[in-house]
Amino acid sequence: MIGENFKRLNRNSDAKKLQDKIYELKYECGKIYTECRNTGHFDHVKHDDLSKQIEKLEYHLWGTRNGMRLT
Repeated sequence: MIGENFKRLNRNSDAKKLQDKIYELKYECGKIYTECRNTGHFDHVKHDDLSKQIEKLEYHLWGTRNGMRLT
């Protein structure tokens, strides 16, 4: 995706919301790793889904910090 998919927005509040959501998802990934250490079972499907969500949100955060928002 390139800049044409973005529109202007209020950078500070949206960037904070996105960053908080990214931290929340990374925390969930950490819980998956902890469960793996404790039980030996790694939920790769859930981890992959969380990783994709994090990657998407990091892209949105990049756009937000540059004054754009995905439409």
